[in-house]
Amino acid sequence: MGYEHNPRGAYGPEQTVPHATGEYAHPPPQHHYTPAPAYTQQPPQQQQQQPPPQQVPCAAGYPPQQFTPQEAQATGGLQNWFREAASRSGVLGDRELQAVMRRASMNFSLELCRQLITMHDRTARGDLNFEDFTLLFRYVDKHRSQFQVLGPDDRGVLSHQSVHKAVTQTGYTLSRECFLALMKKFDRWGYNGLPLDGFIELSIFIHNVKDTFAFYDKKRTGNVLFNFDAFTMASAHLFSP
Repeated sequence: MGYEHNPRGAYGPEQTVPHATGEYAHPPPQHHYTPAPAYTQQPPQQQQQQPPPQQVPCAAGYPPQQFTPQEAQATGGLQNWFREAASRSGVLGDRELQAVMRRASMNFSLELCRQLITMHDRTARGDLNFEDFTLLFRYVDKHRSQFQVLGPDDRGVLSHQSVHKAVTQTGYTLSRECFLALMKKFDRWGYNGLPLDGFIELSIFIHNVKDTFAFYDKKRTGNVLFNFDAFTMASAHLFSP
C-alpha cells in the first residue's frame, strides 16, 4: 500500500524517470481491480479430496466464475439479494448496492458504493450485473474477514497500530507523516482509527495510487519526476469529483 515495494516487483534504489509522453501520456482509468496479497496468511490445511468447483453462468464475453462448494452454497443467498435489489434492467447501481450491503450488515456510504462499482464493473457502464456483484462481494467479504482478524474495538474501529500493521503486511512502506495523513483523510468521524468502511476506502485508495504511480514508474525505481501537468493529470485519476 505505498510507493516503496518489496523486492521482486519491487522498487529499487532512488532514481528519477522523465514524464511519459506519446501513447503513454495518460494513466489508465481506475476501473478493474487486481487482487492484492492478503493481509494475513492462513495456515496450510491438510490435503483432502474436494469436489470440483461449480460454475455460475456469466455474461456473454466473460468466462464463467469458479466457486468452491462453500461459495456456491452462499451464492444462492447472493442471488436472492441481487434479485430483490436490482433495478428492472437487472443491474445494481450505487443505491441498490448500498441496500444489499445493509442486508449484509455493512452500512456503506454511496461514495464507497460508487468506488466499489468502478472497481468491479467490467463493462464500464456504472452498474453491476450479477457476476460483477459476486466478485465485489468476495472483495468486500475478504476485507471484512481481515478487519475482524486485526481486532477492532467495541465500537467496531481499528486502531492506528492495527491499520499500520495491515499496511505493512501487504508489503508497503510509508513514512509516519504519510500514514498519519492517510488516517486523517479516512477517519472522517474522528474515531482515532478506522471502521470497516474507512478500512476498505483506504485499501481502494492505495490500490489506485499504486497503479497510477506504477504507470509513470516505467523502470520500477520507486521514484518519478513529475512536472505540474503530469502531477495534475495523475491526481485527476485518484480523486473523485
